[in-house]
Amino acid sequence: MVYNELSTEEKERYTVDYLKEEGTKYIIRTYEAVNGEIKVQDYYTVDFKTKEVVMVK
Repeated sequence: MVYNELSTEEKERYTVDYLKEEGTKYIIRTYEAVNGEIKVQDYYTVDFKTKEVVMVK
């Protein structure tokens, strides 16, 4: 669901990764690897009951 929120350029550049679950929400991040380091672009919450996606950062 977060992947579908990204533009075509972002889909090619970033990786979408699950971090953890809190209650009815998943915490997801988008990031890119630069010189062996992870540079986080954004964090999202996804409510698995309502399927609501919210950008946190």
